[in-house]
Amino acid sequence: MRRAEIARPIPVASVVLECEHQADLGTGRGRGLSMRPSWTIVSALCAGLTIGSPTRAQCPSGQWGPSYGPMTTFTGAVLDAVQPGALGDAAHLHIDLVLGSVSATASGYCPTEIGNYGDLGATFADEYRIIGPPSATPVAVTAVLHAEGRADSYWFDMPTIGLVCRTSYASCSIQETAPGVSKNWPVQPCVTPAEIGEDLRLPLLHMPGEPFLLSFAVAARSGCSFTSFTTQLRFEGLPEGYSVTSCHGFTQPIPVATRRTNWATLKAHYR
Repeated sequence: MRRAEIARPIPVASVVLECEHQADLGTGRGRGLSMRPSWTIVSALCAGLTIGSPTRAQCPSGQWGPSYGPMTTFTGAVLDAVQPGALGDAAHLHIDLVLGSVSATASGYCPTEIGNYGDLGATFADEYRIIGPPSATPVAVTAVLHAEGRADSYWFDMPTIGLVCRTSYASCSIQETAPGVSKNWPVQPCVTPAEIGEDLRLPLLHMPGEPFLLSFAVAARSGCSFTSFTTQLRFEGLPEGYSVTSCHGFTQPIPVATRRTNWATLKAHYR
């Protein structure tokens, strides 16, 4: 049984990820003036709720929270964190170190210049090992963090000001030693497509059984828009007979075979 930490938000500050809380383009007005949810004793107590069996004490821990104020530590292999908003959940973050997967969603609502924004991020790590026959030389492998989803942005016509770019923000990174590899989306708000679909590739070289630490960071911030994305870790280039495991119990995802089709074929199949 894996340990799962189920958390309701408390006023936590974002991990310092690849960039600071963004301002609306064209106005210079940051989102620091946005209305924040009212935090209660109940939500603070829920942040400490855990279920399942405890993780190994020596496994690396992580931190999660929004970008404005202190971080909350989690020690298990699974985290499920929710940030409430005025119209339901403003942000949701799910981390599963056994599957090597993350999902992050943030949505915003801006009926006036002051709106409600979803905002959650996390930094975390795991200790990995290449498992297989003894080798006289290090084994070369590539850690691949695949990200897909979307980070929306749109032009908003503000009275007396004109067009302003309302944008969400998504980011993820992987590193063994600094600086590692990181990506932010959208690349050019209100200009480039909203879709996310990239591989972050990190070459590694280690002896079988040698522990190595990989660190990760993710962030989802909505602004007045919407972002939702997932990341999936895998290891490529392993010689036959070798695999990768981790302190938290990482299991390499098994590829699923797919077959190309089209919309007309699908409609005909289900008639």
